[in-house]
Amino acid sequence: MLEHLYTLPDNRLIIKYTEPVCNFDKIVDNLELKNQNLRKTCDLLLPKLISGEIDVSDLDIRIENEYQERNFNLGEPQDEKGFRFKVV
Repeated sequence: MLEHLYTLPDNRLIIKYTEPVCNFDKIVDNLELKNQNLRKTCDLLLPKLISGEIDVSDLDIRIENEYQERNFNLGEPQDEKGFRFKVV
């Protein structure tokens, strides 16, 4: 039987690596839950929007500036705070 020798890093390095990786796991878990919630919400609302059961024509829809910075050009004007708004 072959034996393999390896070196373990010291505890400081293990802790330095483990803390951020554990945080990433928590973030991924949280995002997965949010995605499940969004899917359920979409499945519930989309048929109602398509059928006209829910009317959104009078909504004042604003999108925060962070979306604009990601190159989403919605062709709509924006207010002094950087929110886009629909002209009615």
